Amino acid sequence: MSSNGSAGAPARCSCGGRAPFALRAHEGVDVKRRIAARVASLITDGETLLLDSGTTCLEVARLLHGRPVTVMPLSLQAIAVLGDAPEPTSLLVPGGRPRTGEEPSSGPSPSPRCRRCASTPLSWAAAA
Repeated sequence: MSSNGSAGAPARCSCGGRAPFALRAHEGVDVKRRIAARVASLITDGETLLLDSGTTCLEVARLLHGRPVTVMPLSLQAIAVLGDAPEPTSLLVPGGRPRTGEEPSSGPSPSPRCRRCASTPLSWAAAA
């Protein structure tokens, strides 16, 4: 089940908005890991992918650690997970301005890096 881009029922904060990333990261972990395992199984060695922000995509990043893939994560959490990945994992960092709490990169800065990937088939992994 998916709701608002989250695996399972979306966590809400007292203000009525979406709960902070740190809280959501600890909810529905089993479901997120199953989704991440399925996504990771669809990624072939040598592939280049843009990894969306979010707690399920963070689980995907953990599974890609050490695999022969090139990953451009859009969240600082996934960048941190992949930052110390050994070869053959290649990390591209898009830049941009992090959004408080969620910490995805956004803004015009990612464009030059994305163009650099234009000659490579690019996959997009996002939690639905």
